Amino acid sequence: MTHLLADGLVDLQLDPKLAWYLTRSSGLVLLVLFTLATVLGIASRVGQAGRWVPRFVATDLHRRISLLAVLLLVLHVLSSIADNWATITYLDAVVPFQGSYRPLWLGFGTLTLDVILAMVGTSLLRHRMPPRAWKAIHLSVYAVWPVAVLHGLGTGSDTRKIPVLILTFACVGLVLLTVGWRILGAPDRLRLPQVATLVALPLAPLLLASWVLGGPLAPGWAKRSGTPPPPSSTASEPSPSPAGAK
Repeated sequence: MTHLLADGLVDLQLDPKLAWYLTRSSGLVLLVLFTLATVLGIASRVGQAGRWVPRFVATDLHRRISLLAVLLLVLHVLSSIADNWATITYLDAVVPFQGSYRPLWLGFGTLTLDVILAMVGTSLLRHRMPPRAWKAIHLSVYAVWPVAVLHGLGTGSDTRKIPVLILTFACVGLVLLTVGWRILGAPDRLRLPQVATLVALPLAPLLLASWVLGGPLAPGWAKRSGTPPPPSSTASEPSPSPAGAK
């Protein structure tokens, strides 16, 4: 497995365009997979989920999609490192907010990776951990889903494309609807925090849209987000990556 990954990384480094396209495509597919895993994870914990999907089916799909997402995440990270225009290092991939390429927005992706790695590691050691500690780490993955969305919007070179925006907001809407469904599925447990969450759910996409319009879609985003100049070694050759960074 390690040998295959190493050979794949060499191939990506030899073909920068391949690395760039893989980073873009894998990032969009990951958004969909993470969204589906999040929705299924929430649905498997709703008492009324069996009315539409048997709970064991939702749980099994959640695990399978999560595993596929983790494997694709490895490819996404390796292709990002292999892209010689973005100048992302192995250290940048695991230590948040210290890279030279859009450090804040790349750091959100690194933070997501770290939490997922912690989830995978603790799942392998689940039988040796206190149940509450394992559950807390596992549930933290749901908390980094919006962080991953911001990472994609902040660093993605396709953010300005209408289909990408539609896909992103569709994923956001699906998760928000699932959260609302879970809260309303247990009306006897409604308390002030749950009511406040229901009120805030419709505001979330509006706030996100407002930020996107003033951020990634606004002129000069590449400079404001911390995009470094292209490497001097490739300055004389047109690189595919800057085409989407505006």
